[in-house]
Amino acid sequence: MVFVFGIKPQPGGGESNFAGYGTFHHPKMVHGSYENRSDRPRRAFVINVFADGTRSDTDAEILSGVPVIKKGKKMEGRFFPLLYAPPSL
Repeated sequence: MVFVFGIKPQPGGGESNFAGYGTFHHPKMVHGSYENRSDRPRRAFVINVFADGTRSDTDAEILSGVPVIKKGKKMEGRFFPLLYAPPSL
């Protein structure tokens, strides 16, 4: 399942004439995009989301410039913030 958001039609119309969009999809889903035909660079960013309590499965660096989280330790801190904390019951 793919969710598309932020579609903003541009003057001139046409199905493929959009400025700015994004997708949410399963990380194992094959995905891609068409070539960039504009004179401007394509910008992108990636957000990986996982459940609170997820623990590291490696002692290796997983992202350049991000401190190593030792195997078995909870993924947390500046580079792995908690995005949502459900209210206490």
